Amino acid sequence: MRPMVRAVLATLALWSASGRAAEFLEYQITGTAQQIIGDSSGRPTEPARLVRFSGVFSVLTEPGFAFSGNNFLTSTGSIFSANMLYGSETVDGTTSGLLTYASSYAVASVGGTTNFSLLYDDADTLGGLPTRIASPLATGTLSYSTGNGFINQSFRLSGTIDSFTIIGAVPGFVQFFPTVYLPEPATWITTILGVGLIGVWLRRRQAAVREVGDSMVTA
Repeated sequence: MRPMVRAVLATLALWSASGRAAEFLEYQITGTAQQIIGDSSGRPTEPARLVRFSGVFSVLTEPGFAFSGNNFLTSTGSIFSANMLYGSETVDGTTSGLLTYASSYAVASVGGTTNFSLLYDDADTLGGLPTRIASPLATGTLSYSTGNGFINQSFRLSGTIDSFTIIGAVPGFVQFFPTVYLPEPATWITTILGVGLIGVWLRRRQAAVREVGDSMVTA
């Protein structure tokens, strides 16, 4: 469901009432979160694990509105909102250096919510939806959940944000959906331990070879 929705939203060409292409900016956040996979009631069916996540979303940064099909988007310059047939999205940049995001969608037995809030280094300190940032470093929290009653499955992420960047201008609206990727911190630890054990083994092997060589020379 998510890839289909994202593909449809990403390909929308939205136009303002004047006929001029609306101005959208695409943003990206990354961070670390606990991932929980469960049944449709939210009960875990797999052990929780720590993962890295990344996600992009776009907003209408200039005051005005755009309409296409069942999507109505509006922006005041500080707050962006999207009201769709199956959901809604709001991005609030009223306070300089603080950005909050909230979205939800529901189609039959499939639905989800996203909420995050982040502090970033605002380059102009004027407030409003950010068009320039001084540094990609950011702090914040993410809460994401989605469920599918048809397959009795749910997916949740709860964690912290550590990066916020502006990708650039895009032609249309993209709603936020996180992408989880590896290696996980646990995998890094396993890899480091594995490399360390190999190093210890090699050092011992080299020492053994030297001892054999020394005994041969002495003999």
